Amino acid sequence: MEALIKKLHGIQRALNQYHGKPCKVCGETLRYRSNKRCVMCKHEMDAWNYQQRKARKQVEQRHEVEAA
Repeated sequence: MEALIKKLHGIQRALNQYHGKPCKVCGETLRYRSNKRCVMCKHEMDAWNYQQRKARKQVEQRHEVEAA
């Protein structure tokens, strides 16, 4: 049953993506159907934003400890 669910998720993901023009930044051709953005660049941007939020949260926590 779990294998079937994984396969269905893969099919659903494939329906939301297509191969189009190469990205101007990375050259990858896999794009999202909803907004035509490059999948790889979007993934890298999300990872960068996550690291920025994580670093900001650590700084905020450090300053709260110093102020208390």
